[in-house]
Amino acid sequence: MVEETTGAQVEETAETPESQEEKNPFLISATKVVEGVTKEASVEFNYGADHKEMLALFGDKIVYDFAKRSIIIALQGGMRAMLERGESQNAITEFAKNWKPGQVSRVARPAKDVAADYFKSLSKEDQVAFIRGLGQK
Repeated sequence: MVEETTGAQVEETAETPESQEEKNPFLISATKVVEGVTKEASVEFNYGADHKEMLALFGDKIVYDFAKRSIIIALQGGMRAMLERGESQNAITEFAKNWKPGQVSRVARPAKDVAADYFKSLSKEDQVAFIRGLGQK
């Protein structure tokens, strides 16, 4: 099924398996804006209801290769977030030792870093007002 519409959408999107499961677990949809026209397509694709069915459908090598690729990409995402926050190699190594696929780990930035970034974003006048306001309730 392919549909075309015009619109201001500028992002490529795809439904997540979670949002599709209620309707049809094997329905995969995608949209893409091409020359200002939003194109949509949906297909039914049997990827298996569990890992055993996947193995039967695709074989060990394909299932392993795709799982491996997904795991690497997910771990790299966590590592990139830590690099962006300025984390050390040692901190990233410790994170990876305890990380498990599918695990969402949000590490809060230290409050002093958040405050410092906020302070730097202020104009000189607002920085002075901020300092004067410290300790007041």
